[in-house]
Amino acid sequence: MSVIFKNLWNRRRQNVWLFIELILVSILAWIMVDPVAVSIADTSLPLGYDADRLVYVSMKAIPSDAPGYDGAADSADRKRACVDAIMAKVRQYPGVEHATHTFSYSIIGSGSLSTNNFAIGDPAVDTIVKSHCFLVYVPGQEFFETYGFKAAPGSPSVSEISDMYSADDDCLVISRELGEDYWPGENAIGKRAILNGWKLKNGSADTVWATVRGVVEGARWHSFNRSYTLQFRGRYGKDGVPDELDELNVVLRLRDGVDMNEFLAEFRPWADNALRIDNLYMFSASPYRSVIYETEEMFGIHSERNSKMLLAAFFLLNLVLGTIGCFWLQTRKRVKEIGVRRAYGARRVNIIVMLLGESAMLATVSVLAGVLIYLQFALKYHSLDAGFSNNCMFSLHDTWVNHFGEHFLIISAIVYAIILLCVLIGTLIPAVSASRVDITDALRDE
Repeated sequence: MSVIFKNLWNRRRQNVWLFIELILVSILAWIMVDPVAVSIADTSLPLGYDADRLVYVSMKAIPSDAPGYDGAADSADRKRACVDAIMAKVRQYPGVEHATHTFSYSIIGSGSLSTNNFAIGDPAVDTIVKSHCFLVYVPGQEFFETYGFKAAPGSPSVSEISDMYSADDDCLVISRELGEDYWPGENAIGKRAILNGWKLKNGSADTVWATVRGVVEGARWHSFNRSYTLQFRGRYGKDGVPDELDELNVVLRLRDGVDMNEFLAEFRPWADNALRIDNLYMFSASPYRSVIYETEEMFGIHSERNSKMLLAAFFLLNLVLGTIGCFWLQTRKRVKEIGVRRAYGARRVNIIVMLLGESAMLATVSVLAGVLIYLQFALKYHSLDAGFSNNCMFSLHDTWVNHFGEHFLIISAIVYAIILLCVLIGTLIPAVSASRVDITDALRDE
């Protein structure tokens, strides 16, 4: 180690430019790596539901002025019978484990978004402290089983939660993460909350209280946000049919081992005929992942993520080539020195280790200086990347991205690993080659 320090000091004039270059490279690498690492971390978070086994079936209603429209099917009884018939058929279809239906905006991962707030305690003094996504489910339609939700400890089972409904708006199902926001360390079952923005069924705007009856493990409404706080409300009554039946969204959960492509290839032609009931017909059937993908497209997630990836890849390619080239050249210039050391009995492996040690030490000091310089900028301007959740108004899942110190250390470690790898490659290859040069040839050529 003392030899390494001594060599670095003796070659300080030659190394000063490498030192400055590596500092600048460290700062630029930090700027490029940070958004990519955050994006990868957000993408790797679990959705909270089993999207890989879900099929999304969109049902549409024939317009009243279109051929084939049946006016008699517009009654409440016929609508209810139509929905029941569709659900019975899809549940009996081979390969389907569970099925649920929803209406309008209650599709997790879709572009639509509904929010709600609630407070706890005395309504005279409490204010809204959290905002969260709001989902409507139809009681008795296997909603939580279909999506693959898991009941939180101390909560009724998901099958029991799926059947929960209260005509007086008293029944509330929340995610475990939302419960922890309001009642940290406590079981949320039986807790009371004030639903702001909801009206009683008689149309008054009085305060509406609800009781938490079920708690499930949270899910991300959008695949690019870090929020798992959700509220679920059973709506439309036990019949599960709203006054207007313009569309019907059916979600199927396939049995384990059923191939998605094979299932859809057989299901679509069957559904075109079998699910044409009264005024409803199948509009499309696709993997649930396509819903998530289309939502990401709508919000520009793919283009933003791809631009970050391409920019980082281009920068890192130049970093690799430039850094390797510089250290390759510096190492090759030391052939005479290597020859002298060999002449005095130094082993090849010792020479290689010495050169690698010098390069690693120079890279370490340079990266440390670079990240410390960037730290001053980050502290002043809070410039750590927050990912696509930057403008998210919901409670974010607690990850390293949310913690300044942990965030900074992780990205700095990644930057250090990248630069150290480039430096070692740029040193190792020419060092091995130079150590094999004949001693007399090395001394004569230099």
